[in-house]
Amino acid sequence: MVFELEILRAGDPVTTITIDEKTVYSEQFMTEKVITSEVISSAKLPISLNDYIVYDGKQYDINEPWLIREKDELLFYTITFEDEIYKLLRKLIKDEKGRRKFPYYGDAQNYLQLIVDLMNTISSGWSVGQVDLADEQHLEFDGDTCRSALTKIAEAFKLEFSNDGKVLNLVKRVGQDLDVTFEHGMNNGLYELELQSLDDSKILTRLFGYGGSQNIDASYRDNIGELVFEDRYIDRNVELYGIREGDFIDATIFPKRTGSVTATTN
Repeated sequence: MVFELEILRAGDPVTTITIDEKTVYSEQFMTEKVITSEVISSAKLPISLNDYIVYDGKQYDINEPWLIREKDELLFYTITFEDEIYKLLRKLIKDEKGRRKFPYYGDAQNYLQLIVDLMNTISSGWSVGQVDLADEQHLEFDGDTCRSALTKIAEAFKLEFSNDGKVLNLVKRVGQDLDVTFEHGMNNGLYELELQSLDDSKILTRLFGYGGSQNIDASYRDNIGELVFEDRYIDRNVELYGIREGDFIDATIFPKRTGSVTATTN
């Protein structure tokens, strides 16, 4: 029996790859959901970042460059497809002034809505799902991505998060224990892969620049507190890869005034 995965781009088929036992699914609770496929091809595959597959009704995207090695005129690809929760790595948590470090206070619903609202500025369709009641909390964000913020929020409220595509949930317990044995292998779906940790996104297309706070007063850029770009960020290759945010921070850069003494008085 031949198993295949159809790779899509904006809903349209790009190519179909043949898979075997080297195509594996890996999931770790509140950490990772990925499919890794090793593909042998005699020609270059017409794939691109942001292409995706649909497995078990869920979308898995190509977020990072794939590995290619060549041997005996064949191309050996290693492609990783990631669940939509990985898109949260692309967006930084900032307040309405553009500050990367700021306090926030609210209940679990407020925090999850904050993440959803921010994600919808770069990728539409995100929404809040089920949220359990919990006492309000005070948290400090400092250069967090929406993904790292979600972990911080879950830990603070002693809740667990999950996602169903772009729907985010924050509850006391995700799922339930079942007396079921799951099979895997060539005739039972995708293989199991050892668990790994979730890495930060490596490709950046939107850069926020921050300098030092020295010689910065309250009148500067709505009291943002540190040197920043006038337009807050610069974009490069957004049309190719979508919005993927990152910070550049160098506290040694701050406003300076230099001059020379031309006269003195006694």
